[in-house]
Amino acid sequence: MPPPLKAPSDYIDEITILTQSNQLEEAKRLVVEALDVHLADKNLLLTANSLYRRSQDYHASVVYAEQLIQSYPFFPEGYCRAAQDLGFHLSLYKEALDIISNARRRFPDDLSILWTAFSLYQVCGDDETALVVGNMLVGLHPTFPDSYPPFVKLLLKCQQESKANQIVEAAFSFLPTDIGIIRLRLDLLLRRQQHFEYRNWLYCLAMRMPEHLHEFLVGIHRSHVMSNRRLPPQRDPYACDVCCIASDESPYIAEFIHHYLYLGFSNIYIGLNNSVDSTEVIVRKIASAYPNVHLFDVNDVQSLFMQAGCYRVLFDYARQRSTSSYCLFVDVDEFWVADPFPKSIRDFLQERPAFDVYCLHWIILSGEEFFSPPLTPPQEYVWDQHVKSICSYAADFIDMRAHAPLIAFSDQVSVMKGNTTNRDVTASTSGIDIHQASEDFEASAIGTPGLTWILHRMNRSELEYSYRLFMPRVSVLDSNLFKTNRDGYGPIPGTPGANEYFEHLLPKDEIADYHESLKKFIQAFDLDVDIEAARSVICEEEVLNRLKNLPPDVLAVESGLMRKIFAGTRFVDWIAHHAPTAS
Repeated sequence: MPPPLKAPSDYIDEITILTQSNQLEEAKRLVVEALDVHLADKNLLLTANSLYRRSQDYHASVVYAEQLIQSYPFFPEGYCRAAQDLGFHLSLYKEALDIISNARRRFPDDLSILWTAFSLYQVCGDDETALVVGNMLVGLHPTFPDSYPPFVKLLLKCQQESKANQIVEAAFSFLPTDIGIIRLRLDLLLRRQQHFEYRNWLYCLAMRMPEHLHEFLVGIHRSHVMSNRRLPPQRDPYACDVCCIASDESPYIAEFIHHYLYLGFSNIYIGLNNSVDSTEVIVRKIASAYPNVHLFDVNDVQSLFMQAGCYRVLFDYARQRSTSSYCLFVDVDEFWVADPFPKSIRDFLQERPAFDVYCLHWIILSGEEFFSPPLTPPQEYVWDQHVKSICSYAADFIDMRAHAPLIAFSDQVSVMKGNTTNRDVTASTSGIDIHQASEDFEASAIGTPGLTWILHRMNRSELEYSYRLFMPRVSVLDSNLFKTNRDGYGPIPGTPGANEYFEHLLPKDEIADYHESLKKFIQAFDLDVDIEAARSVICEEEVLNRLKNLPPDVLAVESGLMRKIFAGTRFVDWIAHHAPTAS
């Protein structure tokens, strides 16, 4: 007597277990076997489609979706899955649109069909049809929250701002406690620059929805600081300040300050964050002779609002007191230079029309010598997609960020990069999002005359790199023991032509004068002892001591991260021996 057939549900249970344990090939074998036994079973076809989607084999997954359509023509999910696989993953837009159009005729009011159709028309760039479907979607299914953000963004893109506001207010009436709708409504208040209404509503929300208290406090802080625009009566149109956050930067802070004074920056605003070394002592010695060097404690701001909050506070303080027109945001390992060095920031700005934001690219320095002074030639110069920004104090900003700000809408917004308009921007619901990274090499190509760059001493020498891995990032709130945004130390291939270009941009004689000026600057403030003491701990013995003092449980938990970030250093063998368990 043959054994009883295994039920489809039993197959599905086994396939689910295999999928959850990532045994995808065995799961595929089993689903094929199941469909041989139970031809065209609906749940097995759904399982097969989901499994091949999980494997990112969309040519196979769409076959099962099409079988669902053939076997169950009145089952909307089959049409949705087929259209999604064809359009979103295989870019077969005509075939996807044919399927979803047929589905809309069969199921004109179905939520899943309308949602898939709306998303598909957007992907295909058919904004006109997407607007029609979006209107149907929110009209027929007003309590489906996912549809509102993309539909409102599309309305704004198509310059239907009044309609967007109406839709959001209607959504809020249906879904008054949905956090996604609340965020959308807040964004539109910011877009209209209704800061008073924005803050008042956030205060109410903070009382009503304490589970989102931190998010609302960040919004209140951002709005209060960024909308506080009491400007000096007169500004120097060609003057620029510097804002930075510093934490335990005593080995480097003097050369950072000297660099920006040397190139003519008007004020240097330094936010001191969680620093336990002699950074403050060094800065105050310099500030005693340079009243344009300003130091602030931003510990409380950073603990609540992270890096962006510190930048907001520094920008607001500078905007209200400085007579400069611009401010550059950098870190202590980032050095602004213009072609040719030592062109001053004033000369650079005089060569350009006024702007709201000017973006300039990182040049990562690879293979630097131990404690080499700034602008010493590295082994390689590497063009990087990340940008930093010079921001106008007169512009209306929604938020400040490490690389590029979020700026309020205006007919006259001027965002520049290189020698042209910056095209790497996106209209969000609240403002203009200036991309923090750009792959557009040609807009700021190596060798282009007259450009400006940020030389980023991201790794410095191997020992400096290893020592600073124990300093967590200022842009995160958690309590990591290490920097998590590093991938190891080693040579980075240089950008073709970069070494020759920067040899021209940074003439040896000028760099020699710059280094002599730095030496005299340090001597003038008797900083030699402070700097030598700060640098003396950056050595192999100290790094090994820090590694050896890590508790065993930390070594076990952080093993994977440590292997990654210490790769290429002399300490990788110690880590492999003492932290063998991958995290």
